[in-house]
Amino acid sequence: MYSIISDPLTEVLLNSAFTAQYLIDQGVVAIIGPMTSSGVKYTQPYFSGFHIPQFAPVATDPTFSFTPVNFPYLVRMSPSDTVQCQALAGIIGHYNWSQFALLVSKDDYGMFTYEEGKVSGYEPSGLLD
Repeated sequence: MYSIISDPLTEVLLNSAFTAQYLIDQGVVAIIGPMTSSGVKYTQPYFSGFHIPQFAPVATDPTFSFTPVNFPYLVRMSPSDTVQCQALAGIIGHYNWSQFALLVSKDDYGMFTYEEGKVSGYEPSGLLD
């Protein structure tokens, strides 16, 4: 078993391709991770090119579909951001909450959640830095 631990920023930038190639050279037959959608986007082409299954426990980007056509060797284990936002909207609607705070980051994940909330019918009153 190989364990490679890196911080998310380093993983996403230059080390993803290097790490993927290293693991392929070592004869790894399955991959668990990376733990970000961005990391999966960068490594999936390498692993699928070598027919290595990749399990993505927390990759929630909606571009990862559950159809094998787009990502034939990717097994996403979490629902997409879209499904998560729909679930949140359902909870908010069920309890009839009219005042709530949505805390998001300023990265792609946070901004998608913010925009998806608007689509689900909850117009935010504004963003705070």
